[in-house]
Amino acid sequence: MSKLEEIPQPKGLPVLGHITSINPHAPVQSLIRLSKELGPIFRLQTFGRNVIIVGNQELTAELCDETRFCKALHPPLAELRTIGNDGLFTADNNESNWGKAHRLLTPAFGPLGLKSMFSKMVDVVDQMLVRWERFGSDAEIDVADNMTRLALDTIALCAFDHRFNSFYRNERHSFVTAMEGALKEVSRRALFPPGASKLMFLRNRRFKAHTRTLRALADDLIDKRRLDARLGERSDLLDIMLTTKDQETGEMLSRENIGYQMITFLIAGHETTSGLLSFATWLLLKNPEELSRLQAHVDDALGGEPPTAQDLGKLDCVEQALMETLRLWPTAPGFAVRPTEDAILAGRYRLTPNDILLILLPVLHRDPSVWDEPDVFRPARFKFDHAKEALQHAWKPFGNGQRACLGRGFAMQEAVLVMAMMLQRFHISLVDDSYELVVGETLTMKPIGLRIRAKRRHWSAGMPRRSAPAASKEQVLRRVPRSIADRGPVLILYGSNTGMSESCAKRIGSEAATRGYTPVVAPADDYSFGVPVDIPFVVVTASYEGLPPNNARRFLAWAESLPPDTLAGRPFAVFGCGNRHWTQTWQAVPKRLEAALARAGAVPVAKRGEADAGGNVFASFDAWSAALWEALAATLGGKLDGKS
Repeated sequence: MSKLEEIPQPKGLPVLGHITSINPHAPVQSLIRLSKELGPIFRLQTFGRNVIIVGNQELTAELCDETRFCKALHPPLAELRTIGNDGLFTADNNESNWGKAHRLLTPAFGPLGLKSMFSKMVDVVDQMLVRWERFGSDAEIDVADNMTRLALDTIALCAFDHRFNSFYRNERHSFVTAMEGALKEVSRRALFPPGASKLMFLRNRRFKAHTRTLRALADDLIDKRRLDARLGERSDLLDIMLTTKDQETGEMLSRENIGYQMITFLIAGHETTSGLLSFATWLLLKNPEELSRLQAHVDDALGGEPPTAQDLGKLDCVEQALMETLRLWPTAPGFAVRPTEDAILAGRYRLTPNDILLILLPVLHRDPSVWDEPDVFRPARFKFDHAKEALQHAWKPFGNGQRACLGRGFAMQEAVLVMAMMLQRFHISLVDDSYELVVGETLTMKPIGLRIRAKRRHWSAGMPRRSAPAASKEQVLRRVPRSIADRGPVLILYGSNTGMSESCAKRIGSEAATRGYTPVVAPADDYSFGVPVDIPFVVVTASYEGLPPNNARRFLAWAESLPPDTLAGRPFAVFGCGNRHWTQTWQAVPKRLEAALARAGAVPVAKRGEADAGGNVFASFDAWSAALWEALAATLGGKLDGKS
């Protein structure tokens, strides 16, 4: 072991510590400046609070090891508990409501849940763009204000079936005013001596009023839904929380906790997305070649037609531009961890469980050891093949591991839609070409004073139109005659947290029955003791932060423990669901499972299938399943669709 070192820190003052090094109006930008002076790790002490700031890939990779480090509530997040209490974002790992809410709500943010929200997202985006068109090309559009309205309306409609109708009013909704006031106060309180806020009577009174406004909205929505005769029919987040028991504990969320979850989603679900869209607009306008390239890409994907859910997979360049925006300006600028026991970081720095380490994302995301020309806006960095290695613990805008943002898929789907529809309909330009970026901070970051004009694009006969989708090569299935219907059993297992893999497995089961097989469809862990002899089996599974889904953990452990030749000659196939957006864990579990079964002697009858939740999942699935049935029939010496 190398010699242990003291963690650097700026010069400080007795009692006050390093408080004079932090601008209370721009604390994150102060930390960015200090990191340039002190390096990728330094310690800050203010009024007895002690936080270690980290900002490079090497140290972050170690801190993201969840066997050694867990989520910590750094001072601003601890203050935010006044608003969010044990909601998903501000709960400790050991709080039971975090586990219950996470298990209940994960499927709602999976591919199937997001697909069900698509039309509502388009509805809200269309409201904003129609407003722009009606105000005309000379109107000045406050980007942050418009994106805040849009993101608030979107999360409220998709999650709670509630319309704020922000684009039908000039004044901001009272929720936004209360939220911004509360977040500013939380950010300031994090810099005060512990307990000092109790003595600031006027500020404390305003803060309590803001908190009451937030809670009153949540309570009102809960009360209305409970009295609604359609309770349980919508299957949105509010329905799920009010009607569903946690499978692990058999318990439901309390009314109080549902309110905290709603406030959490309304704040986190719109504050960060609105910042992302605002920064992306700024970066594209300051990089006109990228803007032109992206607009051409959108034209090629959509033409002049409204987007469909199937179009999302074609808009990969839009997603890359948003990922690059999150690299340069992550709107949630950091997350904190602490050691679970005494530890040595990087072989040099001694840590205790009382130490809080804040991973500062604007610094991490510009680590020159990972990113070439780190200050340059270059969306092509995030092409899948290019980004696969670089993203390993160097890009963390949604946090890490089990405490990563549950709504990240929601945020990216919404943001891709907004940018695509905006560029499809309008030419955008700065009101003031000399505008220089000013970043405002609460707990998140947004541009201040960014104003644009939007000129309607007119689609002429010569401009591109989306081509019709190719006809499916898979023939329509028909019932197999009874005389040839007995091809024997096939076992279809799934590992699924969000419901996508389970849905695919059930589709395989339905198709198996039409082809003369007797299907058995079950969670993979139901067969963690082993699979029946002489029966072909198919496993459909996803990865969750690189780990198996909850109902496939034991099955994967069983497969990886098998001695060679245990499954000699057994036919199997694996289909993997996932999202290429998470390059470091893309297909991680399907690959592990396929390799383990092959080591045990099982024989793959078809190439492993891959479905990208950011694209057209079912098109990928249908193409793979067609090949599966042909290969399986050939392997078993059977007949396909009643033909020799």
